[in-house]
Amino acid sequence: MPQTPDDLTRHACINTRFSLREGINAWELKRGDAALQCRVDGPLIFNSVYAAMDAALAGYGLAYVPEILARPWLESGRLQTVLQAWCPVQQGYHIFYSSERQLLPALALIIDTLRYEPQE
Repeated sequence: MPQTPDDLTRHACINTRFSLREGINAWELKRGDAALQCRVDGPLIFNSVYAAMDAALAGYGLAYVPEILARPWLESGRLQTVLQAWCPVQQGYHIFYSSERQLLPALALIIDTLRYEPQE
């Protein structure tokens, strides 16, 4: 288990890249006032956090995914949180749209999806 962000260099990490024009996404770690953007190496790169999580579940390495997506597997013990002290707390999503225009069904669906919270 990695004890510090530097330890990630000795682990297979599963990366994400959401655009071919951009590089691999950095892992954003934060502890108190200290914030790091770690570039990690690994055998796999996906354009979806869902695919990265599936690869972690299959045992291919460590993945940087939102806790809300991983929660069922964390609670069942299939996944473990690493570097807990460095996990940033996200305040949620923000979406801005014009209230003067008609709300399109696709945008309404996105808003409903972002508001979704699993029942405990």
